[in-house]
Amino acid sequence: AASEVKAEVSAAKAELQVKERELDEARREADDARDRQSAVVEELKRAEGEVESLRSALEAEKERVGELTALEDEERAMEAQTADLNQQKVVHLERSLAELSAKLKDLSTAELESEPYPHEMKSNHVWQQATNAAKARSRGQRAAAF
Repeated sequence: AASEVKAEVSAAKAELQVKERELDEARREADDARDRQSAVVEELKRAEGEVESLRSALEAEKERVGELTALEDEERAMEAQTADLNQQKVVHLERSLAELSAKLKDLSTAELESEPYPHEMKSNHVWQQATNAAKARSRGQRAAAF
């Protein structure tokens, strides 16, 4: 009976050693699983940080695009305003030119009518030359005005 008890004790010890090895293996696997879980958690935190960084960059870029769009709108408005002002300036200059041309014509006519030649010389050849010269001067002045 003692040998049976010894055999049972030996078998129990052997079984205990097997169970201890299984327990150690289970502990190692649990530790490995915790390490992997920690690595996954760290990777998740890193990824979340990257997502937040990208979100902030995207918001900043959206704001920048909004500012650029506002500047483009302002530039278009200024270009339209400049075009309107230039058109008004052209109209004003054309009006001024027409007024100056009319004044020049009036002055040329007045100059021709106030020539110091007597009435009887108007049919004379000299009168014709003087009149033609005055007209030529008038045309030259008008051409220079343009």
